[in-house]
Amino acid sequence: MGRGVVCSRNRRGSSRPDGGRLMHEFNTFYTAVKLCGHRWTLEILTSLQQHPMRFTDLFQTIRPTPSAKSLNEALHRLQDRELVGRTNGGEGGLYQLTPAGRQLLPLLLDFLQELRRWAERYQDPGDQAGRHQAGQPEVTLRSSVGERGP
Repeated sequence: MGRGVVCSRNRRGSSRPDGGRLMHEFNTFYTAVKLCGHRWTLEILTSLQQHPMRFTDLFQTIRPTPSAKSLNEALHRLQDRELVGRTNGGEGGLYQLTPAGRQLLPLLLDFLQELRRWAERYQDPGDQAGRHQAGQPEVTLRSSVGERGP
């Protein structure tokens, strides 16, 4: 065993580097990616980054326009995860980012920017055309962190 490596026993009794802690970190990452991978999550979070909005404002802002049912389900999912909150107002409720949502959004935007750089460097040029033909939206990335070199 190497110095500093934590080992545990597998079913057969042999030692192996402990992947339990690493697997927990992966699971945390996968959970976050799964949440962000849901349809309309990024569009809602980026739409709410400037100011609170009513349901109808979100519905009119997001392009391509989601169905009312899809937008409602996405907002409920984000509320359940405490990334978006809803206040009751006179003209209907306003949706806004919670402190957790405000903290998450810059991380997501930076991550997406890095993925875009990676894709521009390594992605097959034909893949880019296929993505737009499939009707998938292009998210405008706005980051609170300055541009970094390649």
